[in-house]
Amino acid sequence: MNKTITLMAALATTVMLLKANVVYSTTCIVVDLDYETDMVTVSAASGLLYEFTGIDDYWYGDLVSVTFYNNGTEIVTDDIILAHRYVGWPELFNEAWDAYDGGGEP
Repeated sequence: MNKTITLMAALATTVMLLKANVVYSTTCIVVDLDYETDMVTVSAASGLLYEFTGIDDYWYGDLVSVTFYNNGTEIVTDDIILAHRYVGWPELFNEAWDAYDGGGEP
């Protein structure tokens, strides 16, 4: 199978999953780093903890966008991480808000 057909099949599968509401993203915060196992533990706002490998440049308190597959169930504890991306750190957003609005309320 050539690369174009493979890519188109992957895109079609992704669109199908998105339409079925089985893929979703959320922002998490790094709460633990295990350098021996290369494991990053993040917490969602709900308090649920998720782990993935690839410490790279992550640090405690970093924000991470995590994309999940719901595994075809309504139970969140069996969801599978499809991707994770570094977003920044909380203070970065405070700085951006201050620069945009001068520190006033929205």
